[in-house]
Parts: sequence; structure tokens; C-alpha cells
Amino acid sequence: MVRFYNQRNPKLLMHFVLSYICILLLPLFVGLQSYQVALSIVKEDIRKSNLSMLNQTKEIVDHQLQQVETLSMQIATNSRINALLNLKQPLNHSAYYDFSVAIRDLSRYMINRDFISSVYIYLKNTNYVVTHETLYPGDIYYDSVLKYNKNEYEKWKEILTNRYYIGEYIPDTLVDSETNDSPVITYIQSLPLSYLQKSQGALAISFNKEYLTKLFSSLDLSKGGWAYILDSNGTIMAGILNPDIIDNVAIQGLENDEGFVKKHIADKEMIITYTTSSYNHWKYVIVLPSEIVFERLNYFKRINWTIFFFTLIFGVAIAIFLAYKNSKPLVNIVRQLKEFLGDDIPKEHDAFSVINGSVLQLIASNKSLQEDMKNQKPLIQAGFLDKLFKGQIYNEEELNAFSSYIGLNINGNKFIVLLLRIYNNDSMDISINREIIQELNATKAILRSTLLKYLDDKMIFHDVDNRTIAILLTANNVNNTYFFNYNQKIINDIKNELFSVYNMKISVGIGEPCDGPMDIWHSFEQAEQALNYVTDTNDAIVWYQNIPKESDIYYYPLDFEQRLINYVKAGDLIQVQKLLSIIYEENFISRSLSIYMSKELIYELKSTIIKLMSQFADQDAIKKIVKSIDVSNTIEQNFKLVETIFSKMCELVQQQKSNNNLELMNNIKKYIDTNYMHQDLGLYKVSSQFNLSEGYFSHLFKEQTGINFTDYLEKVRLDHACKLLKNTELNINDIAEMVGYNSAQSFRRAFKRIYGISPTALRKGNSTTTS
Repeated sequence: MVRFYNQRNPKLLMHFVLSYICILLLPLFVGLQSYQVALSIVKEDIRKSNLSMLNQTKEIVDHQLQQVETLSMQIATNSRINALLNLKQPLNHSAYYDFSVAIRDLSRYMINRDFISSVYIYLKNTNYVVTHETLYPGDIYYDSVLKYNKNEYEKWKEILTNRYYIGEYIPDTLVDSETNDSPVITYIQSLPLSYLQKSQGALAISFNKEYLTKLFSSLDLSKGGWAYILDSNGTIMAGILNPDIIDNVAIQGLENDEGFVKKHIADKEMIITYTTSSYNHWKYVIVLPSEIVFERLNYFKRINWTIFFFTLIFGVAIAIFLAYKNSKPLVNIVRQLKEFLGDDIPKEHDAFSVINGSVLQLIASNKSLQEDMKNQKPLIQAGFLDKLFKGQIYNEEELNAFSSYIGLNINGNKFIVLLLRIYNNDSMDISINREIIQELNATKAILRSTLLKYLDDKMIFHDVDNRTIAILLTANNVNNTYFFNYNQKIINDIKNELFSVYNMKISVGIGEPCDGPMDIWHSFEQAEQALNYVTDTNDAIVWYQNIPKESDIYYYPLDFEQRLINYVKAGDLIQVQKLLSIIYEENFISRSLSIYMSKELIYELKSTIIKLMSQFADQDAIKKIVKSIDVSNTIEQNFKLVETIFSKMCELVQQQKSNNNLELMNNIKKYIDTNYMHQDLGLYKVSSQFNLSEGYFSHLFKEQTGINFTDYLEKVRLDHACKLLKNTELNINDIAEMVGYNSAQSFRRAFKRIYGISPTALRKGNSTTTS
């Protein structure tokens, strides 16, 4: 059916495909932006990593060079060593003693100087070389110790003495590679230290270049690249080099203190990373092929682009698949709309147009209904308050539902009812006509405005008749005394302002405070009695507690009896006990009934019990207690028996309701088991089948079964699906349709949520167990 539908509606299929692809492209676009940010971060990490390695090398070299220069200063300022500079040939015995002292001093300076390969002092006047071990003639030291090129002896002396050195490093240019395979870097300081800068000798401190070269050993230069150190003049002091092309790139483009630059060298893209020492301005440089430097970055790019293209291809495939699958629910919706609206459904060929037209039609109908309900809301509110004040609401669920619907806030733990009666021209004897009604409405408007001024939003109005307004006041966490005193003052202020400003006279009857919304009717009834007690219309505020109670007649009005009967039929033991408590308090505490009147009251209550007995199949237990009510008992004993009978009746009602509900639940479950495969089976359909409102049905089902209706229906469907998965070879799509799901996707999600595994995994597990 899906294929047939899609073949007839190619636009619908393309609509779904394009929608899903747009949804797919959005995260892909965000992913590309994130990818660009990630590239920048990785590249910056590579730059920081290379610079960090160079900075570590720089700090190590700076530390060692500081040691060299410190050693140089210690030797150059040694007076015994400086005295040797003035010696001349021929040397006497004391001169040789001075040499021995200087050698001893030099050996002491060389302790813990493993970094330094040699230290010697060339004396120009005597052509001698002093080391930390012995004394050499210049030519012998040159040939046997330094092992430089034999023909460069004179050049060596010139290098040491021709100019005045102030702590300079020079690379070893005189090394004979055949006799000396350990080139050194030499630090030269001319002696003595003098502002005249006249050289009489030179101090030379040497260390192997290999020491500096080893600092780059962690670099992989096997695939090309170099690492080297430049002094402040741009001379290469040490490094791992390619002599063929290094001269062209050693200094060019390294003007800044540090850098990470791309450059083409010998037709190859190279990355030059360098940093400069703030101590001696030497530069530390690494030159690597870009593919080596960005190896991680290129790998990251390849992985991301691979994921991107696979995601795009897979996403398009999924989009096409979902387009096919999700067109089926649209067909079902159109079909259900046709069933619901019949001939009123819009005549459109496109599914979306059909749904759109139908929904607009339903919205219009709903708006019309909402408008009608809005217009009816004042009447509903008046009817609700009338029932509330008269005690015709028998459970809190009904009260909360009505108050929530009409938007009334009846919250609090203290309630009191006031009845205000308006007087005109000091007379109640006024014939009602249209003008009088308009005048009364204007008077009520003034009255409401004044009440709002004093009571704010803590009250609810209700018109009892043309001249009487009921006012419900609420409060939280106050005792009766405070509530009484507070309202007493406000009511007096209101009455005085109405008379002084508007010349309006009112009488007020006030009931006693009650502790719950279900007892408001009692406060209203008391307020009526207080208002009816008013005799002086000029100044009348009467509290129920202040009016005398008649002792020659008992309190048990007909509407009270009917209320008691209704609560018993509902099985509401709490409300029944409250009513009986009111009867007892009104008749035996507030009044002083005669024995005769007390017995009459008991007989009236007994008569109410007899009226209710016809409601029960098992009357024996009740009759037995009724027979115990006897004139020989005290009033308290008989009243206790009455309370026991009413409690027993409530208990029987609850049992009967439980049995009826159990039978109803069994019928509902049977109906669900028979019709679970229908996709339109839901709360509305099942509740309608049993003539129950959706709200009551949902509450009753949860109360009787312990779970929500939707959860129960889902469990029934999935249990049947498990049986089909284990015992048949039907595919998942067919099973989903057979158990009442619109799509296999929603079926799989529900199955996974309830059982923790997919339908396919359950079937495979069952197959493995069977084999």
C-alpha cells in the first residue's frame, strides 16, 4: 500500500526525502564548522609542541653557557693567573712555581664541569699554554692536544691574540677531520680584563658541538629536514644539517623572536619553527617537511572527510528509507480523518492538503466550541458556586476539576462565608422591575469595588439573589481567633465606608470558619441563619456564633439529610463522619435539647438509615445494629450506634464499588485483548465504549491496575509481539502492523525501551536457544 501510495504521490515522497536531507545537512554543516575550528586547534597544538621542544633546548643551552661565562669570569679575575701574563722568557724557578699554583687553581675550577671538554690559557709573552693539568709550550699543545691542522699554528695564535675578545663564541674552523672527529665550540675571553682592551693572552673554554646536536635527537629527520643553532651574528654554531642547501635558508626570514613559517626549499614545502634566546640572542631552528609536521593534522583531515562522505551517503539512504516508511502513517491519518469527518473532508488529492484542510476544519469547530464554552463559563461558575455553597459537590476530585476549569483558586486551610444583603430606602418591600434591577446591579458593582479595595484577591463573589451576595474568604495557616478578629475589623470598615460614601446600608450574616473546601456549605448555611436573624436593618453584622440557638427543636434539616444520604451512597466515610459530628455539635453542644427532642432526633436518624437499607443486598448486619437502638439507652449510646451503622454502610458501599470496578476492569481488559491490533485503539475509544469520561476512565484504570492505560496497552501489544517473534518467521514490519503500531520505527523504540533489546536481538537469542 505504501508503494502504491507513493507511486501516486511522488511529490509526497520527494517532500519527505528533501526534508530529511535538510535535517541531515544542518548537523553536517555544524560539523564542518567544528572541523575548521578543530583544524585550527590541532595546527596550533603542533606549533606549540615544536616551540616547546625548542624552548626546552634553548633553556638547557642557556644554562650551560651561563656556567661557561661564570667559569670564565672566575678564572679571568684570579690574580695568580693574571700574574702569569706579565712573565717573559727566559723563565726562572719562581715562574715555574707560579705556573704550578695557577694549574692547581684551574683544576679546582674544573670540578663538576662535565659539560666542558677543555680549558686553557694562552700566554702571549711566553708562548706557553696553561691547562688544569700541566704547562705546555704553544706549538706542542697545538699539535698534541688540540690536533688542529698542522699548517695553521700561526693562524691559531693570531685568532687568540690579534684582537681583544670580550666573551665570544667561535666555531672550530681549524679542526683536522682526519685527526680530530670531535669538533668543538670555543668561548674566548682576552686577558687581562681591562678597559684598555690590550691583549696579553686569552682564556679559551671549549665544549663539544655534539652536546648541542644531541639536544635534537628526539626529532625524526630521516625523511628530510634540519635542526641547527645560530649565534647572534647568524653563524651556525651546531646542528644536524644538509650542507648543500642550508646556507640559503639559515638566516632568511628569521627576523622575529619566534616563528612558525611555511617556505619552499629545493622545490619542497618546509615548515621552519624557530625561537630566540633572550640571554644571548642565539636562534634555535627546526626545518621539517610539511607532511611530517602536519602528519597528525593530515590524518585528522582524512578521517573527518571519510566520516563526512560516509555519513552523507548513509544519511541520504536513511532519508529515502524513512520517506517510504513515514508516508504510511499519513495514509492512515487521511483514512481516519475520512472516517471521522465523512463527507465533510476536504476534496484534495494531496495528502498534506487533505490533512491541512481537515485540521483547519477541526480547529474552526474547536474554536467555535471554545467560544461557546467561554460564553457559558460565567453560568458554569455561578452553577458551580451554587452547588459548592449548598453542599452538592460530594468529592474533592469533582471540586478540583470544576475549579480548575473555570479558573477559580479555592486554596487554603481556612474558609469563611459572608452573606451581604443590600437595602434601599430603608425598606425591603420594593417591587422588582427593570429599573430596580439596573439600580441593584449598579449597587452590587459599587459593593464589589469596595470589597476588592479591602479584601484584594482573597475572596470569591456569588450572587445568591437580587439583593444578596455570598462572599467566600480564604486564608492559610491562621487560627480561628485571628481569622475572626481580622475579618470583624474589615467588615466593619467596609460597612462604614459604604454608608458614609454611598449612603448604602447592608446587613451581614457570617458563618463560622471551616477547615476545608468540602465544608464551605456549612459556613454558608450558618451565614444564612445569621442573616435571617437580622432584625435591625440600619446596623446589622451578625456572627452565627453569637445568635441564640433554639432548644425546643432539633437541628436536622431536609437538605442536610439528603446530603448525608448522598455521601453514604458515595461511600465517603470522612464526609459522613463530619456531618454526624455537625449534627452532634449542633444538637447536643450548641443546644440544650429536651430528652424528648433528643429521642426524636435519634428516630429521624434511624429513619434515614431505613431509607438507605434498600441499597444493600446484605442487610442483616445493619438490622442487628438498628435493633440495638433503644429508648433505654442514653442519647450518647444511641448516637454511637447511629455512627456505627453509617460507617458500616460506607464500608459496604466501598466493597460493592470495588466489586463493580473489578468486573468493569475485567471487561475492559477483555476488550483490549480482543482489539489491541487496531491502530486507532486508545483512551478515547475505550472510554467511549464503556460510556465513561476519559478523565474518570484514566483515574479508575490507574487505581484498579496500578499502571497507566497507555502503558498497559503497550504491554499487551508487545507481549503479543514477543510471541510472534518467537513462534513465527514474520518480518518486523508485519509484526509491528499486526500488534497495532503505525510504523516499525515506533514499534522498535517501544520494544527497546520496555525489554532493553531490539526485536531482532530477541528473535536471534530465541533461535540460538532453540538450536
